[in-house]
Amino acid sequence: MAAPQAPQPSWTRWRGTVGQLVRIQANAFRVDWNGQHFWEYDGERRSSERNGISLILFFASAYIMNKAVSSRAQTERDQEIGKSKARELMQRLQVEVYPHIFGGQGSYDGNKILWSTRELQLPEGPSGEARTISFTLPWTRPNPQAPLQSPTMVTIRITFAKLVEKRYLRNVVLGMGSSNLMTGEPFEQEEAATALNALNVIFQHAPSIGGAVRNGRRIFASNVGNARRMGPFLLVQGYFQSVRPIPQGLMVNIDVVGGLLIDKEDLSDFAAEYLGISRAQLREGSRGSLSGQNYQKLRYALKGLRIETTMSSRPRRYRINDLVKHAGRVEFDKGSEKITVAEHYLQTYNVQIRNPDLFGVQVGRRDHPIILPLECCRIVKPQLYNKQPPPRIQGDIVRFSAKPPRERKADIEHARVALAYDTSVTLAAGGLSVEKDLARIEGRLLEPPQLQFGGQERMVFRSHEVGTWNVTRYRFADPKPIKLWAIIDLASTNQPVVYALGQELLKVMRARGMAVTGDPTLGQLTSPDVKTIKEFLFRLPGKPDLVVFILPQNSPDIYRLVKRLGDIEIQDGLVTQCVTAGKQYNNQYCNNLTLKINVKLGGVNSYVTSSVMDHLKAEGVMALGADVSHPTDLSQPSVAALVSSWDDRCTKYVASIRIQRPRQEVIEDMQEMVERALRCYWDAHEKTLPRVLLFYRDGVSEGEYRTLAITEVAAIKAAFMKAYGSDPTKWPQLVFIIVGKRHHIRFFPEGDADKTGNCRSGLVVDQAITHPTEFDWYLQSQPGLKGTSRPSHYVAIINSNSRVLGADILQQLSYGLCFAYARASRAVSIPAPVYYADLVCRRAKFHYDDQVALNADYSSDTSGDFNLAFWQQHFTAINSKMANKMYFV
Repeated sequence: MAAPQAPQPSWTRWRGTVGQLVRIQANAFRVDWNGQHFWEYDGERRSSERNGISLILFFASAYIMNKAVSSRAQTERDQEIGKSKARELMQRLQVEVYPHIFGGQGSYDGNKILWSTRELQLPEGPSGEARTISFTLPWTRPNPQAPLQSPTMVTIRITFAKLVEKRYLRNVVLGMGSSNLMTGEPFEQEEAATALNALNVIFQHAPSIGGAVRNGRRIFASNVGNARRMGPFLLVQGYFQSVRPIPQGLMVNIDVVGGLLIDKEDLSDFAAEYLGISRAQLREGSRGSLSGQNYQKLRYALKGLRIETTMSSRPRRYRINDLVKHAGRVEFDKGSEKITVAEHYLQTYNVQIRNPDLFGVQVGRRDHPIILPLECCRIVKPQLYNKQPPPRIQGDIVRFSAKPPRERKADIEHARVALAYDTSVTLAAGGLSVEKDLARIEGRLLEPPQLQFGGQERMVFRSHEVGTWNVTRYRFADPKPIKLWAIIDLASTNQPVVYALGQELLKVMRARGMAVTGDPTLGQLTSPDVKTIKEFLFRLPGKPDLVVFILPQNSPDIYRLVKRLGDIEIQDGLVTQCVTAGKQYNNQYCNNLTLKINVKLGGVNSYVTSSVMDHLKAEGVMALGADVSHPTDLSQPSVAALVSSWDDRCTKYVASIRIQRPRQEVIEDMQEMVERALRCYWDAHEKTLPRVLLFYRDGVSEGEYRTLAITEVAAIKAAFMKAYGSDPTKWPQLVFIIVGKRHHIRFFPEGDADKTGNCRSGLVVDQAITHPTEFDWYLQSQPGLKGTSRPSHYVAIINSNSRVLGADILQQLSYGLCFAYARASRAVSIPAPVYYADLVCRRAKFHYDDQVALNADYSSDTSGDFNLAFWQQHFTAINSKMANKMYFV
């Protein structure tokens, strides 16, 4: 009897074949792990067998012990050790205090895990208990010149946890055993994830012990000699590294990244420079409570920063929890009397608070907060700033960071040297080595689709211009008419400029095939509000099809006013298009406006056509895109958006938007949103439902794949049950694809490149550097623009009919949908429905009424609990007349 045939590895089952083969390089280096053979499988784990040990995992839990406090629970609650301090303590423990026990430095993750490439000799614990040993050392490195009488001591308790062996990765790298995301069963490769985590910590160990600043898997040298000053920051170059499984092996993904180091110690200096004002203006603003946007900007910028006190010889470190207005004048009970913060600092520390009206910071436990005036604390340096920088310097950062492919590749090759793999004692002890050259792999160039414009004109891309087109040569595929329109100037623009804008826009819209009846009605409002705009519109001879608003530069409040008015408040809705004062209203500018205007009116600029895209129409495909955006302030809700196509060619979309609890990644109202999408398709197709749902989900980290697969797909299937009935055989095919941009894979052409030096549009890579057990691929759909292009990463976690919708079909459909983004005349980096979902999320702020949108000091609940009902009460739905239009473009 013949032996059963071994299952085919995942990466060979899910590989596409369509397209021209090309040779490229990727910023990945193969990792060899020579401690054991990959293929050995012992069948049992024996702690006494030395050959079976590759890495040893220890729990290293640390707590502060103060002589004055005997309760361990109380001291653990009173003091929390941050990652940077914990790393310093663990390094001193191993290298300076007890080197004879550790025999070298293990790799510590900054939390509670220490990885070692040798077994530590820990005493045997009582029967059934893990082996544990405790060490005690001073909180700060002893200074013989100034010894402390009673130094704070730290106890670090190390407990053996388990062995981690290389064989844990065997099934993963061989592609044997899919992750099976839809089941709730234990993941077969959980131990493999532990091994990968160990490898990543070990790889990051060498460059992190030389004074480098770390943030996750990004590492920045503390030497800032080549830094570039930008506002209150220094822009520095660092490195990213991540060990990942690939078919039949491991790789380390290396990239160069930019980071912002805070360049100011003085909090007042930082705050003033962050806002772009002087310290004098900051003081004056504090007397007026720094109300409105500036105060909110500072709350965003300062919350979470590490600071230390300056009012005594023993500084204490904290993280900022919030800001406090008029900090010096805040009163609290001290004993039997009320006292202000300023009086407290004078009495206790002999520190005179010179400006009690200046805001301060709140630190410490939230149930027992401490208020620090700015004069009594400073920023800890070096410190990375991990939030969005001020808008005025964002452009400079992008320009400085955008490096052409050849330069970026050279920097990555240099990074491999800087990360010290070849000289790392830790890597050598673990039997780990890294190849010296970037991975050379094969990719495929997909054939681009064609674009169909008005009059059945088709654009066929030539090889040197794939992904870009000139819309001025064509009429729209489905242009919409305009019978009455107006331009309202809210920026006191010169009237000849307004008139010229109207004439140029009129000419361009007609050239694109839009039947515009006449010139626009012009108006100017110097103090715009809802009442004055409505009064102007009321004086028009009828309801306008379009109103163009000229806004002052940097006027988000007026922009919100206009969009909320058109999308929500006017009874039948109003199509609005905003332009910024001071722009050159030339032909190109007006063509870009017209792309958006025609779609907002219900038109189609172009259809994407190819043999595969035409498959959409024949099969009854609905394309969907979903995204969740999270606020920077955890007192505000997250926003979930879903867009879905309702025409045969996936060009017209409707949107649903919901708010949910902060940082909630799973879309809670997915079932209801999908039901609405199916109803819209049903109404547009004479009571016919789609047969295929091509669902693209944005913004999901790898650790959330299974949660989404189980929760959101279950919600989608619940919507199927309502729409199609309880018989699953009558349900549509479902393909659930996660699309990601937040990764560090880059490709470099070895031969033919586009004019920017990047790989050409249409590059797909689905082997060599992809995951061994998942159906994933990289697609670089966009043509090069600035710097090195970043491909998008696609992971198909659900495919209910992979025989029909295989790798080639899905890759070409995804590529085609990147040409369907109506706002652009170039292919974009992700499918159009994903982009649209992101646009809908961004518009959430227009749905909030004035009580929460304009009041800077609102909060969810005085107790600190989040009150979703409060936000839903102040969140207004889109006008029913606009709900089925693409108002969001």
